[in-house]
Amino acid sequence: LLIHSPGGQADAAERIISMARSYSGNDFRVAVPSYAKSAATIIALGADAVAMSDGSELGPIDPQFILTTPQGSTRRAAASFVEHRDELLGKIKDGVQKQEPIQGYMQMLSQVDGPFVKECERAMNLSKEMAKKWLKAHMMKGRSDGDIQKAVDEFSDPTRTLSHGRMIDYKQAKSVGIEIEYIPKESELWEVVLELLFRSTNFL
Repeated sequence: LLIHSPGGQADAAERIISMARSYSGNDFRVAVPSYAKSAATIIALGADAVAMSDGSELGPIDPQFILTTPQGSTRRAAASFVEHRDELLGKIKDGVQKQEPIQGYMQMLSQVDGPFVKECERAMNLSKEMAKKWLKAHMMKGRSDGDIQKAVDEFSDPTRTLSHGRMIDYKQAKSVGIEIEYIPKESELWEVVLELLFRSTNFL
């Protein structure tokens, strides 16, 4: 499966993995000629191997939400809302213990949309569990839970990735156990892969 995508919904990614695996059996490989980000990265993690070259990139799988503000639509990481709530709760707890004023933090906490933050947590857990499920069943089958968790953290922990658009190249992915099939950018095969990408993009 050739992937060129900024991502989308995690549940759609799982359906694509299931459908692709039903056709390809135990040899489902993904080629990433340019980028496969977010939910598209989850699809790549559901393969048996990922073909990449020097210009290929995967990305973090931390969920994002598109919000409408007076300034227009904006994209926010689910983790940001969870971290904001947790920071406020931590400051309130510290303030109570130190007998310091906490009214300002309480007022800020009252403005937090609790149900939305819970939705953010569920979205984050879904992405992590999906990556872990497919890695354990296929690409990293037989590896320890610790190794699999290390790979999942590399793609899902916002304190490591820092930016949702950050590049994860083939070397970084390979270093945490992702099965990478490196194809030299000068090779005839990679030129054909790129031509397929350019022709498909132009057609669509």
